[in-house]
Amino acid sequence: MRIGRRTLLRGAALGGAFAVGGAHTTIATAAPGGYVGTRESLASHPLPQWWRDRKFGIFIHWGPYAVPAWSALPMPLAEWYWLLQQVPGSPQWEHHRQTYGPEVVYDDFLSRFRAERYDPDAWADLIRDSGAGYFVLTAKHHDGFALFPSRVTNRTATALGPGRDLVGELVTAARRRDLKAGLYYSIPEFFNPAPGGDLARQRLSSMLDSMRGGAFQPTQLLAAAVFDKQGARNAYTQHPVPYTGYLDVPGYGDHVRAQLRELIAGYHPDLLWADVGGPEAYFRGNDIIAEFHNQAATFNPDGVLVNDRFGDHTTHFDYQVREQASLYQIPARGAVGVPVEVARAMGFSWSHNVADILDPAEKFIGELIAAVADGSNYLLNIGPRADGTIPEEMVDRLRVVGEWLRVNGEAIHGTRPWHQPSAESSSGTVYFTMTDTAVYVLATTWPGAELTVRTALPVGADTTVTLLGADRAPLATRSVPGGVTIALPDGGNPAATASRHAYALRITG
Repeated sequence: MRIGRRTLLRGAALGGAFAVGGAHTTIATAAPGGYVGTRESLASHPLPQWWRDRKFGIFIHWGPYAVPAWSALPMPLAEWYWLLQQVPGSPQWEHHRQTYGPEVVYDDFLSRFRAERYDPDAWADLIRDSGAGYFVLTAKHHDGFALFPSRVTNRTATALGPGRDLVGELVTAARRRDLKAGLYYSIPEFFNPAPGGDLARQRLSSMLDSMRGGAFQPTQLLAAAVFDKQGARNAYTQHPVPYTGYLDVPGYGDHVRAQLRELIAGYHPDLLWADVGGPEAYFRGNDIIAEFHNQAATFNPDGVLVNDRFGDHTTHFDYQVREQASLYQIPARGAVGVPVEVARAMGFSWSHNVADILDPAEKFIGELIAAVADGSNYLLNIGPRADGTIPEEMVDRLRVVGEWLRVNGEAIHGTRPWHQPSAESSSGTVYFTMTDTAVYVLATTWPGAELTVRTALPVGADTTVTLLGADRAPLATRSVPGGVTIALPDGGNPAATASRHAYALRITG
């Protein structure tokens, strides 16, 4: 069977269109501009080709929560330390009391977050060497601490702690290495006292309450016991404490919009990754998204995009996020035709957590393969220490993924889904990707002497099957009932390929 262009493109998302959030978006190189802040106008925004091609990104959670760097079950999220520590009797409440004493409050960590060993060039080298094509850095998380200078607050890395623009330094270093820059921004803050801040906290509280009965049992307690308080407090005395760096603003929505505009004008990110969201009627996320998309024609000619957490169901998005899908059995696929990014922490916590247990690198390679075969991107997280160094166990895992991609990257980068994402085989589930000229079969375990794939593959007398990382000698194939058997090189000796952990077969014709 000859592999022609028609066969290869069967079921692939090339050109084509995607339904996004009830709207409609197409794939193109850059946005045409001229958007206004309505969902109908933004629905025509094109999905950048770079995002579809690069496939793999690095998420970076970094902020003052890296000072305590601790959290534990039943809610082991170190980046939520401040909120969790406010709940009397919680593991975080007890840990804080024993480690720091009841007189120390979260904002005392702001001056201890110094980033004195932060080397943005080393970070950018690691991201590039991991095989990732973009990154997303937490410009501001739920604690309200901004890693960039801001005219609406002094709760920033330039006014406190590091005394540096941590965002700008990484964006500059990354772009020198042809990496696309994404910036995360949390719409709510745990305890910002500005008028209207409660509207954002209500969204966060609802999100926590929706998790009731799931992996994190006490979330309803958090919503009831913490968000009912007025402003930040000492968790032991219940006395109010100042919100360090706070500047008066007319309303919290003004604070959010001003900071998002600062990120857009100051760094021209390729991607804005919002979190949690809030009422569109109050935050007016569509207006900000329209401004972001309009400036792209001048500053981001390859195109920009936003995720699905800027507002509510009336707010535009270019793609959906599936967070920690494999850990909590969340379906990685979005609604039919909606682009998806699978966001994955290496353990339970997103930020540095000395109590966390990380999964092995081969698990991330397998998840990357499965995500790409299903038409999704894969965003793998790291959590640097407060001093700016990245934990060795995270660096090691990224290097293993990078080594795998140096051998097998052609089966990931620039590919599209085949007409089916996976099939059963003699080596367990195998996955499929494709380009204009090849179909790839990816196995996450070494098949041995032969691999029998239990589906019809485009293999025939005028096609060639090779193993990436091995010599280019064609592999013998034969048809079997319900599938195809492929003979692996050197009698199935895994040393025949430079690849480890997962293996890619290329079919060309």
